Formats: sequence, structure tokens, C-alpha cells
Amino acid sequence: MLDQDFRVNRRNRKARAIIVDIDETILDNGLFQGMLIKTHTGFNQKDWTDWINRAEATAVPGAVEFLRYAASRGVQVFYITNRNDVQKVATATNLKKLGFPNVKDQTLLVQTDPKNSSKEPRRQNVAARYRVVLLMGDNLNDFAKVFEDSKTIDSRIAAADRFKEEFGKRFIVLPNPMYGDWELSIYGYKKTSEAEKTAARKGLLKGY
Repeated sequence: MLDQDFRVNRRNRKARAIIVDIDETILDNGLFQGMLIKTHTGFNQKDWTDWINRAEATAVPGAVEFLRYAASRGVQVFYITNRNDVQKVATATNLKKLGFPNVKDQTLLVQTDPKNSSKEPRRQNVAARYRVVLLMGDNLNDFAKVFEDSKTIDSRIAAADRFKEEFGKRFIVLPNPMYGDWELSIYGYKKTSEAEKTAARKGLLKGY
């Protein structure tokens, strides 16, 4: 898709950019997930920050190679993540250690408002200066605000159907089976106990 854009839009003078999410899109946190399972621990910010500070996440296969290729063609890479300011330095260290290109303060855009996790303002800030050729993520919320506003399973399916022509072309999805907003939609975006979550998941299982 990137090469095709160079062929089709040769006369477009606006600088190109690619926006990528970080966790489970270019960084693999499987070791952290494994630790939670082995210790029977739910996700929590303390353990998550401790893991980030280790800077030991590995690269999702192909991620470094692709982004380095894009950078070699003059495409600016922006890393938009909901990791926070406290976690930014260690995140940059991890990305640089693995060889990801152009990791700097201006391109690593973390969540700065703890009450607002929307990536839309950061995406719009990039889009004001660049032509965003690709958006890459593991969560529908990595692509457009309409997905953030879709709070039920049916509305998320409808929103995905509305943008179906973008998937595989401008929206590049790496499915994440471990966690994500898709799970919150199962629970109706309500605070629920582990027993209630289990019941909700089982209630939606389909078999033959």
C-alpha cells in the first residue's frame, strides 16, 4: 500500500506520514501478559509501569523492518500510544533499542490527559501537517473517532462496516486477542466483577 501510494500520488507534494500504535502493534508484550497469568494477577498500572521501565518488550515481527523502509523513503513515522508521560522515556528507550526509526519527543505522542484516552486530537495534529498514508493498530480506536463513540457490539460492527473500504488499504489492523475495547463492549462499558465478565463472555459464545 505504501509503494502504491508513491506510484499513484507522485505529484502530491505534501509530506507523507504513517501513524502506528505501539502495544501489540509494533511492540509485543507477551512476556507481561504471561506474568499476569502465571501470578493470577489482573492488569494494573503499577505492574504495567514496572514492565515498561524494563524496556524488554520485543518487536512484532516485521515491524522494525517495515518502518525503517518507510523512513528510508522519506515517510515520517509517528508513534501514538496511550502509554503516559511517566512511561515515555522508557518507551523511547525500548523502541530505540530495537531499532525503530525517528523515535523522538515530537514523534512519540503519549496520553497526557489521564481523563481522556482519545487519540483523535493527536491524529488530527499529525494530519494538519502531513498526509497520513497508513494508520496501523490493534484496536479500532486506533483509526477513527467513530469507533471510540461506538459503545456496543452492534454499533462497533456497524462502524467497521461503514469504513470497510479502508481496511487493508489505509487502516492496517493487527488483531489482538488478549485485550482491547472489543472486550469492554462485551461488558457494556460497565465496571464488572471477574465472575460477571466470565458470564458475559460465555453468554456470547456460539457453537454448532
